[in-house]
Amino acid sequence: MGSPFPEDAKLCAALSTFWPAAAPDTTRTFFEVPFSAGSVAPLTDEESGVGPNAVSWDGLVGPHIVQQTAQHITVEYPDYPRADYTRNALEGKLSIATTSKITLEEYKRRIVTMLRCYRAIDRLDNKSDAHIVSFKIVNPGDAELEQAEQRRNVELNGPIYRIAGFNQTTAQNESNVSEPTPTDASKHYVRYQVRENWVVFIGSGNFALMRRKIGDGSQRQSNWRLMDV
Repeated sequence: MGSPFPEDAKLCAALSTFWPAAAPDTTRTFFEVPFSAGSVAPLTDEESGVGPNAVSWDGLVGPHIVQQTAQHITVEYPDYPRADYTRNALEGKLSIATTSKITLEEYKRRIVTMLRCYRAIDRLDNKSDAHIVSFKIVNPGDAELEQAEQRRNVELNGPIYRIAGFNQTTAQNESNVSEPTPTDASKHYVRYQVRENWVVFIGSGNFALMRRKIGDGSQRQSNWRLMDV
């Protein structure tokens, strides 16, 4: 039997901003969460435990790409039913070292950024279909951002967020994601193969830059699109 507080925190955190004062929005940490309506104010990669020396709020390592080929990307996720918050609490892995630094203004910016992102990927009315693999703030000198700005002859104003992810279904309403494969016998982490994915840059102005990658073996990528969202 698990301790009720860590398990309740797990549930509330996974339901977007249900209990923001005590549990941040970890919806994107998991591939599938019961009753989820999409991420509202997501944690960054570092806040999700992704990256060198990153410390997550819940002791888990959030979603991240482990392999990229011409046909697909492979994304690793914690498995929601097996994510053991009680064990992590007993082992001292729960931490507010990074989440305590999120200001009210930053919190509100993330909400607006995700609203605009859902518009850009055409999932505003179906947020649960979209999976956010990466969410982070990038510097103006970021190479990928500069390429996108040069292609569309525009300059985004900061703070600038880079959101990368994929949709559960394609534009043809076909499945875009494989069945999960556990990484080991414990099944605490699982991997999915994804055919099509996207990247969106969003600044403080009205415009966003978006590009899709098509996993058909050709390594094709769509042109960067300038979108008013």
